[in-house]
Amino acid sequence: MVTKILNNFSEPYKPSDLTAYQRYDILQPIIGEASELFYKCISHDRTPELDAEMEGAFTNLFQKAAARSGHGNVEEIRRSFLAFSGLGLPGLMSPIPLDASRVAQSFNGTWELRHRFTDGGRTGYAEPRHNTVARSQIYYDLYDKDKNRLRQLTVMWTKENHYPREKQLLRDMPGRQDEEETFLLASLVDIRLRQLDPWTVEYTDDGMVYGNHGDYLNGVRCVSTAYMMRFGASESLIGVPETRMVLPDGTQQPVSGMFILLNVLGGGPSALSFPMSGLPEMNGDLPTFDTVDSYMKVNSDRPLIGGFEPIDKYFERLRDPLGAVKGLQERSERFGAESVHGFHPQSLDSLEDYKRDY
Repeated sequence: MVTKILNNFSEPYKPSDLTAYQRYDILQPIIGEASELFYKCISHDRTPELDAEMEGAFTNLFQKAAARSGHGNVEEIRRSFLAFSGLGLPGLMSPIPLDASRVAQSFNGTWELRHRFTDGGRTGYAEPRHNTVARSQIYYDLYDKDKNRLRQLTVMWTKENHYPREKQLLRDMPGRQDEEETFLLASLVDIRLRQLDPWTVEYTDDGMVYGNHGDYLNGVRCVSTAYMMRFGASESLIGVPETRMVLPDGTQQPVSGMFILLNVLGGGPSALSFPMSGLPEMNGDLPTFDTVDSYMKVNSDRPLIGGFEPIDKYFERLRDPLGAVKGLQERSERFGAESVHGFHPQSLDSLEDYKRDY
């Protein structure tokens, strides 16, 4: 679990009229020590003992900064540090009020991957343009406007995922070390956005991820909690996004990584960016690369696959194509859509044929 001091957004919060540089002056004496603690928190296996140690250390640092500066708003200092850790100086700008309903509406629609950069595009499997060969779409369906509830379908085919390709093939596709193999992931999650205060929105999701490799063959449940604030032209996750994989035996494995969501660039909800930091070996997992996925919004209509199929029905067809064949074939013939294709990844050649001018 993530330490309470980092992800406890229950304290009353109202930003002061400090400028970004004044907030930096308050943080500057503790930035070195606090940053070391922060990265220790996201790059070590979670234990109750480590959580308790971190909580006490962070509390002491933030209170020390408040006493030294004479600025008694400890909660503002804490949030300033979290935003600075993810965004740098722009994270110290005065936060702009953020409305959960507007965020939900900005998500709604279809998004298409424009770039995937793995290790900055410097892996052996990146294209000459440094883009990792990948194809992905994200579909957000705002099915309950009153409660800000969305369904999110993500489908991705990629030549290289977050792990070094050779190591992941060896671990997750034994006997299939073929240069033609691609990694396929598909997830359907239920998202809830909740207004905590005029500047903060809580993001929670719960869903299943399937794929053609490793534990994803049988499906893995993932649950997440994160917090959003707006600084300047971007709405960003702050703190440490808490994501847990719930394995078939019921055990929960933390998925640590620092990622930021940006979805209001240039004044409109037109771009999503998911930077995730690479991490060392932890929780028995392989080390990962720095990975950045950037999506552009295609349209803001309710997403229907092929123009007629709801995203949850499509996901069920991917997950269990044989169980959905009869009913879907009837509708496919009626609407002139494609026949059932099932949960099968494209070959590498097919994926490369899909290249676009980014």
